[in-house]
Amino acid sequence: MTMANLDQHKTKLPCTDGFDRLRSVGLWTAPTSGRVVLVAPPAETALLTPAQARALSTRLDELATVVEAQHADLVRVSRDRVAQRRSGVA
Repeated sequence: MTMANLDQHKTKLPCTDGFDRLRSVGLWTAPTSGRVVLVAPPAETALLTPAQARALSTRLDELATVVEAQHADLVRVSRDRVAQRRSGVA
C-alpha cells in the first residue's frame, strides 16, 4: 500500500466539543491490524448535528469496507507464504 492510498483513507469530520468549540473527529484505516481508527477531539466528546452524524456513519462504513478488503488481502498473502514455505518453494 502506498502513502497516497493511506492518505486517501484519512478523513476529518467537523463537530463541536462540550463547550461548543469547533473540533473534528479523525478517521483512518489501520490496514495492518484490520481496524478503523477513530480519534475523538480533546476531552473525548464530539457533539454532532444530524448531518454530521450521518456523514460519520457513512465514512465509518466506507472505511470498514476498505479495511475488510485490505485485511482479507493480507491474510491471503500470509497464508500463501506459509503454504510456500511448507512446500519448499522460496
